[in-house]
Amino acid sequence: MYDDIAEETGIEKRTLEEYKYVSDKIKPSLRNENLGFHHHKAVGSIPPEKQKEILRQASENKWTVRETREAVKAI
Repeated sequence: MYDDIAEETGIEKRTLEEYKYVSDKIKPSLRNENLGFHHHKAVGSIPPEKQKEILRQASENKWTVRETREAVKAI
């Protein structure tokens, strides 16, 4: 599936897989428009209520992706 889409769109297969991961793990209502894709990917492994809190803190404190990952690891 990803191979066909990658060929048609020119987007790398790995990137498509990452998009799918984030879309499966982060509900649209929890996403933060002030943060980038990799911030959202960083919180994909934690429960939704914690995702919301970490994303809020990341936005308010202007965390880097690395700082966001560190916050996730600290949970």
